[in-house]
Amino acid sequence: MSGANKELSKAIERLCETGELDPWSPAYGVALYAIQNGYRGLTSAQRGVYDRELAPVLERHGFVLGEKKPAREKGRDA
Repeated sequence: MSGANKELSKAIERLCETGELDPWSPAYGVALYAIQNGYRGLTSAQRGVYDRELAPVLERHGFVLGEKKPAREKGRDA
């Protein structure tokens, strides 16, 4: 498992612990598949689920496709 996939795995685990991701949901199954096969390994339907349901929650926690986003400095435009 690559470093990015390990980070995604940890993030998904945290989301389940906090109740933000239901481990019985289709999104959880897509997350597991993405951990093993990467985003490129997802079908178009799985990517839709990932993009709609997982990506927004992961981004709120500072992750984009398993990678941490660089922290923005206060007072600076993106």
